Amino acid sequence: MDKLLLTTGFNSAYLGFSTEISRHTKGSLREILRSWIAEAGVSYRDDLSLLFYFLWDNNIRHAEIQYTDQASSAFGTPLLPWQTVETWLEICEQINFDILVERLATKLEFFDPNQFVTMYHVDAMNGYEFEKFLGQIFQTAGYDVEGTKLSGDQGADLFVSKFGKKMVIQAKNYSGNVGNSAVQEAISAKSFYGCDDAMVVTNSYFTRSATELANAASVRLIGRRELQVYLDDHNQRIIEQFRLAGDGIEDPESPAMTGV
Repeated sequence: MDKLLLTTGFNSAYLGFSTEISRHTKGSLREILRSWIAEAGVSYRDDLSLLFYFLWDNNIRHAEIQYTDQASSAFGTPLLPWQTVETWLEICEQINFDILVERLATKLEFFDPNQFVTMYHVDAMNGYEFEKFLGQIFQTAGYDVEGTKLSGDQGADLFVSKFGKKMVIQAKNYSGNVGNSAVQEAISAKSFYGCDDAMVVTNSYFTRSATELANAASVRLIGRRELQVYLDDHNQRIIEQFRLAGDGIEDPESPAMTGV
């Protein structure tokens, strides 16, 4: 009974493997292995013996492999000595390594480091570019983003929402410190548009009076240091998206921006 079960299990596994491996049996033995490993990955570590059995069973012969003559061998004699299998396992490891290196080289070749955004890039943006980029930043952070029809309309540059709460953002791309007026505009926009929260974002710093007013009015301030944290998250997300694209995986968390 045990032998019957083992035979049945082997036949089932071999049938599925045969269907899979038949697509890769053209060319030399190394070409077969490369094609198979490129598609199946490291499963060769478990299935290499099945591959050799498939080649023998289908009378596909390669000079590198010398099978035992089963007709003149005692029952239970393996098709190949284990030393031969071990040798080809090592060859498979090298083939797999070469494939991984080639894929990494391809990714690096097509990756554009200019996609990274530094604070110096932000400093060079004009007001509209800064607002648009902030939309991308908050989108990366998981917010739904909506721009205003006109820049600075009633003190609002962007609207973002998350978990049912809407926040108005006043964007200030300055070379000098941001003062009270930006905070006052955010307060007014919050009231005018009926938002839950208000925020002022700048690539610069805030004056002490602006910070005091923001604290009193519960307006969130994002200065240069805090913006750098958002930039780091944004750049990390670029890397993750590039990796997923290289692996042929669609990023399920890449939302579409609207109105920016």
